[in-house]
Amino acid sequence: MAKEKICGIYCIKNTVNNKVYIGQSNNIEKRFYEHKRTLVNNNHRNIYLQRAWNKYGKDNFMFNIVEKYTELELNDKEVYYIKKFKSDNLEFGYNLTSGGENYKRSEETCLKISDSLKGRKMSLEQKEKISITKFNKPDSRSRMVIQLDLEGNIINVYSHVNQIYNQEGYNINHIRTCCREKHGFAFGYLWVYYDDYCHAQFNIESYDNIKKPIPILQFSKDDQFICQFKSIYQASKETSISRQNIQKCISGERKSAGGYKWIKVGAQKKAQSFIWDDDKGLEMIINSYV
Repeated sequence: MAKEKICGIYCIKNTVNNKVYIGQSNNIEKRFYEHKRTLVNNNHRNIYLQRAWNKYGKDNFMFNIVEKYTELELNDKEVYYIKKFKSDNLEFGYNLTSGGENYKRSEETCLKISDSLKGRKMSLEQKEKISITKFNKPDSRSRMVIQLDLEGNIINVYSHVNQIYNQEGYNINHIRTCCREKHGFAFGYLWVYYDDYCHAQFNIESYDNIKKPIPILQFSKDDQFICQFKSIYQASKETSISRQNIQKCISGERKSAGGYKWIKVGAQKKAQSFIWDDDKGLEMIINSYV
C-alpha cells in the first residue's frame, strides 16, 4: 500500500543552537529525503544550512512536520511560520527568504538584473549578498539562468530557459543539462542557474578543465580570410552551413563546406600577412595551414 502523502509545513531544527529552517511541500517525506540527500552530498542549495550540517553533523538535526495544510494554504502558512520563528534572520534560522515563493519573476525584472550585471565578474562577497535575497527558486522550469562568455563575464540573464529558446533558439535541454550538472558549455557559452552562480562556493575556475568550444576560421576557396567564429555552432548558425560538414572540414574529411574552407584557430603553420580593418582591428591572412 502506497504511503500517504503529507502536505504542509515542515521544520529542520539544529538541536545545538536551536536555529531552524522552515519549508513547504505537498509531499513532506519526499522533501525530507531530498534535503538529506543533498546535505549528505554537500551540494544543498541553501549554503547556510549546508555549512551548519557540515559543522554540527547529521545527528544534531531534527526533521519535523509543523502542521498539515492544503496546497492552497502553503504559501501563506510558510510566510507565517518563517516570521514566527524569525528563521530568515541568520541569528535564528537558515531561511534565505521570507517564504511564499511559488512565483515566477517577470522578464522585465530579469532584464533589469541582466543590464546591471552584463560584463561583470562578481566577487564571493557580492554573490553571498545576493544569495540571501529572493532568488532561490528550486523549480528548474522557472529558475533564472545566467549566460557567460568563456572568460566568465556575464552576457545576459534570463527569467527561465524557455525565454532563452524564444529569444535565441537554443536547445533548452542542452542548457538545462549544463545548469543542472555544471558540466560545461553549450552553443559557445557557459550556462548556470542564477542562484547557483550567487552561491558563495561557486567558482568559475572549476570549469577550466572542461573541454571548451574551439574557435574556427572561415576562408574562401582561394584562401582569402573571411571571418572567425568562436565555435562550430556559431559558424553554422550565422552561415546556415551544416555543423556536421564544417566539423568534417576541421577533421580533414572534407575540403570545403558551403563553398568555404574551415580550420580551427591554432592549426595554421604561419601567417603570411596582416591587414587593418577599422571594425575588427588587426587581422591575420593565412594562406598556409594544415
